[in-house]
Amino acid sequence: MSKNIAASHILLAIYQIAGGILGIGVILWLFKINTTSFTGMQAVLLSLASGLYIYSIFCGVLLLKGNRNGLNQSQINQCLQLVSIFIFGCAYQYYSGIFFSLGFDLTRAFHFKWKAGFSTFQMNYLNNNESIIVSLNLVALGLVLYIEKLMRKQRSLGHLLKTQQQSM
Repeated sequence: MSKNIAASHILLAIYQIAGGILGIGVILWLFKINTTSFTGMQAVLLSLASGLYIYSIFCGVLLLKGNRNGLNQSQINQCLQLVSIFIFGCAYQYYSGIFFSLGFDLTRAFHFKWKAGFSTFQMNYLNNNESIIVSLNLVALGLVLYIEKLMRKQRSLGHLLKTQQQSM
């Protein structure tokens, strides 16, 4: 673990922790406003959403601690947020933090769609919706590319330090 944590890691960590906390807050709000009990499937989906938001917080904490695995886990977290899909009643959409998605509704014609907002989770399984919508989260895409750049930089610094140590 490194005591000198890069500002880029700190900012990414804060972003992921804030997105995870916001997502958990939304889930708690859902529990508060729901006056009836949840079905078994709803409980499973809320547990899955909670797990993803906790994972986002975990990734941020790894970065703040200077853990070498922090960037890898952060990249996985962002990859989980890249694509949202709605196909014949099945849906997956997970955003932790800010999102700006561009996509296409292919249900009856080719319609361009965009959406922006904060931490969101949706998962459906075989409901009566016949929509076909595919979206790409541009914020997550940008972060995946940025994290990849940070990982390359980290690898090259590690290689440089190893070379220097071997030459001594």
